[in-house]
Amino acid sequence: MTAAGLIGTVLCNDLKKRREEIENFLFGLRLIEGEITYAAPSLDLCFLRAGERMKGEMRSVFLHTAQLLKEQAIDGESAFHDALACGRENLALTKRDMEWMGRFGVQLGVTDLKNELKNFRYILRQGEEALKEAERNEKKWSKVIGAGGWLFGFAAALTVL
Repeated sequence: MTAAGLIGTVLCNDLKKRREEIENFLFGLRLIEGEITYAAPSLDLCFLRAGERMKGEMRSVFLHTAQLLKEQAIDGESAFHDALACGRENLALTKRDMEWMGRFGVQLGVTDLKNELKNFRYILRQGEEALKEAERNEKKWSKVIGAGGWLFGFAAALTVL
């Protein structure tokens, strides 16, 4: 009974964690956009400053991107994609989430400011849609999975007795 209940609880936590990681990514994206627009420091410093103010696993992705940009002198696209791939195991994101987040890195640090900002706005719109979906899924499935896990465990315990 306890095992089924705990499985339901873990699945509920994954739904919540997905929503939180998307929120953290969007927060980091807005921080980088502000850094690029107003402070105009190097890209590695933008990621470092954003990462220091973030939470969750996405914080590690942004900090790792900053480290790769600084130490390996690679472009922003490669650094972000490498950091995202390294953090994949710890992120509660869907394959679709990884795809739209990966588009954030395309031409990062290579194009001019106008195109960078246009790309940021596009990714923000995609992220906001993904966030709405994650919120709907969390709201819809958390109760079902959480209660269902405990009910299944209780039913299985009664059957065994």
